[in-house]
Amino acid sequence: MIWTSKATVSIMTLGFLMVFLTTCGKNSSQPKNIFGQDDRRWITSTEYPYSALGKLDSGCTGTLVGKRLLLTAAHCIFDPGTQRPRTNFTKFSANLINGQSAGEAQPFRAWIGSIQPEQQRATDWAIVELRQNLGDRQGFLGVGANDFQHGLPLAVNLMGYSADINGGLTAGIHSNCHVQKLAEGRILHDCDATAGISGAPIFVQEAIGPMIEGISVSEFRQNLPPPVTRDTWSEEFSNVGVPSSAFSDVVRQLRATVDTSSEGGVAAPTFANVVVLDFVQPQPQPQPQPQPLISFEQMKIASVLWTTLAAIQQINAVLNVDASDLRNVATGRNSSEFNSANSYLQDCINNNNTTWNNFQVAGDRGLSTNFNTWLLYNGYLSLKTGQKNLLQVISTLPLEVQQSAALSLTKMEDHIRSMEQNIFTR
Repeated sequence: MIWTSKATVSIMTLGFLMVFLTTCGKNSSQPKNIFGQDDRRWITSTEYPYSALGKLDSGCTGTLVGKRLLLTAAHCIFDPGTQRPRTNFTKFSANLINGQSAGEAQPFRAWIGSIQPEQQRATDWAIVELRQNLGDRQGFLGVGANDFQHGLPLAVNLMGYSADINGGLTAGIHSNCHVQKLAEGRILHDCDATAGISGAPIFVQEAIGPMIEGISVSEFRQNLPPPVTRDTWSEEFSNVGVPSSAFSDVVRQLRATVDTSSEGGVAAPTFANVVVLDFVQPQPQPQPQPQPLISFEQMKIASVLWTTLAAIQQINAVLNVDASDLRNVATGRNSSEFNSANSYLQDCINNNNTTWNNFQVAGDRGLSTNFNTWLLYNGYLSLKTGQKNLLQVISTLPLEVQQSAALSLTKMEDHIRSMEQNIFTR
């Protein structure tokens, strides 16, 4: 994910200039203020315009302003520290009520007003192009171009997902609150809100429908710990927003371009002092493979097998010694019985090579939950059968052959017995 802009240098310069202007008010993008009585009420309606409101998984509020266009705050989707989109913004959930969404969409790209939104509150806005069309179904709000130069205070409404309303799982609305003042390109308002309201629409009801006049992004609380509750609004303790005039032209042009297509990716106009973000589409998660049924005996094998890897390797070595011993005996006597014994022993070892390899792999892995312990258990049973048959064949050979192989057979039996006691005890 990258951002690109022709105006990066100018934006960075503005960032340094705005630090002084914003820090004097001690504004933050997390907690918000409550003034006097808390006048918010829950939104449990699926009707328009509430249907166009939703929550970002980064914790902020967003509003549909087009078929695939989402309005929110820049700091909700962009991380100034990494200069990349936030990794915790992967979806928008429309009309979230008690944690249940009417529809979800993923971000495709975005246009943001600032790469330093915490210092440049007047341009702390973002328009996100979504991969899915939610607006035709959920509806979307109009966006005005109010610069708040006149007509203040202005009665407005603020709705969004405050963290203290049903744990942020249901939206709330404060109706008939007010934008009180325009200060250094930011609007100061007295609408009640807490953390999570960032990016939420400040709107008015007009004859043609609801019209967004700004978004809430921050607050002044003079370093007091949250939550901050004041008897009345004051300029020193105020919630802070971005006027719609800062982003209305961008919304208008994006509606006429990218939002007219049924699919994302249509070329869009560039804007001065606006940064474009590209979101990498999340890769599908691999589906877990079905696990074989594991018996109680197999579970016992799996739990301790990795601790006996050294003994297993020793058993393998002893089997090879046995083969060498009997080969020498058979070669020296040129006996059909000896050759039979030697051939059988070699077959036994060869047939169980796969078993030893599986034990080796299992030991290296510590027997992860995805390892096929059924194969291991069957290998063990095969080894036991082969060992029994081997002993029967050797017992039919002349006594001197049995004596010649006795030492190696004893070592092998000791190792196998130890393995059975440690692993396969029933």
